[in-house]
Amino acid sequence: MQGAILQLNVTDDPVANLEVTRELLAQAVAEGAEFVLTPEVTNCISTSGRHQRDVLQLQEDDITLAALRRDAQAAGVWLLIGSLGLKTGDADGRFANRCFLIDSQGEIAAWYDKIHMFDVEISPEETWRESDAYRPGQGAVVGQTPFGTVGLSMCYDVRFPMLHQALTDAGAQIITVPAAFSPVTGEAHRHTLLRARAIETGSYVIEPAQTGTHASS
Repeated sequence: MQGAILQLNVTDDPVANLEVTRELLAQAVAEGAEFVLTPEVTNCISTSGRHQRDVLQLQEDDITLAALRRDAQAAGVWLLIGSLGLKTGDADGRFANRCFLIDSQGEIAAWYDKIHMFDVEISPEETWRESDAYRPGQGAVVGQTPFGTVGLSMCYDVRFPMLHQALTDAGAQIITVPAAFSPVTGEAHRHTLLRARAIETGSYVIEPAQTGTHASS
């Protein structure tokens, strides 16, 4: 299996982000990729709940999911959409941070909602409360592919070894950890933890990640 990681610098505009993602997906396919992976929150990065409510969609209406499923089918490749921010209809208004494993027919082979929310105080000036905007998932998920069993994880999940052990107990040979890490915490421990999860589970670990500086919006 030849894989390709799409490294994105996502904005708060899902339409513009989709255009970039589709272009990179086409480039990866042209270069022979059979499994293409995108980062966490492929469709939108925003710190504004109001803006998210304006631009995010329910799963059945999401333009990014629909377009990338069509592209995977047309190219005959497997695709991991690292995650999409999606409306849920929950009473408290929180979104889902949902990863999708798409098969080569464009069907959803598995999906996973991020379990561990990034609720941390990095410094007095930098505090994150992901659980204010997103509801946590409830369980470990694996998907079956022609090249092995894939365990689905995401970003801050990497700090919790028991989740990854549960994935390998369920047969995972490859663990995907799409991410949009904070630069401070990412530099401090990201590579170390990814290697630790690979060593302790005996699996391959793949992390498609966001890159660059994101505007605050």
